[in-house]
Amino acid sequence: MNRVYVVYIFLTVFISGLFITNLSGCIDPQKAVYEGVARSVARIYCNDAMGNGVIFDEAGLVLTNAHVVRDCKSVTVKVNTGKEYPGRVVCKSTTKDIAIIKIAAGPDISKATLGDSDYALPANPGIVIGYPQNLKDQPTILKGLITALGPVNGVNYVQTDVPVNAESSGSPVVNYAGEVIGIIGWEQGAAKGEGVAVAIN
Repeated sequence: MNRVYVVYIFLTVFISGLFITNLSGCIDPQKAVYEGVARSVARIYCNDAMGNGVIFDEAGLVLTNAHVVRDCKSVTVKVNTGKEYPGRVVCKSTTKDIAIIKIAAGPDISKATLGDSDYALPANPGIVIGYPQNLKDQPTILKGLITALGPVNGVNYVQTDVPVNAESSGSPVVNYAGEVIGIIGWEQGAAKGEGVAVAIN
């Protein structure tokens, strides 16, 4: 066999191996997003109801839906490690269906990064992370696409094709950069099998 041809084959295989190795961290971006954001997703208990929330500040601020906390002034927040914190509802907007809960800062607290929902576009990936079925202590990941964006009654929403149920409320919608761009919560979308989220902006 021609020596030049042998060298050519060797270099081709070698360079291809380097290329695949360098791409190995990009082959499954969903896994990286899940591992990065899942630690900040928490369960919120208000009396006999349960929803989700996402910690967005290491001081112990949790973002969720107003309909998750309902009329509760205090709630229980269970973080990813399984530790439970008493929480206090410090801000709530029923118009935007958004609420903020304050829990004590601690070593179990891991915050997510809030993104810019104005940069989201239809057909962009949308990943929903939460505890929709209350399955032990393991959050689930639902992958889909953003299907629509826009205001409804003065509130901006991000619609995805991810199916949700009542316990999905408060789950973050995350882009492939690992940034939260919405909070699942618009209950009208559930009847259509859609995940409609309040845009983070």
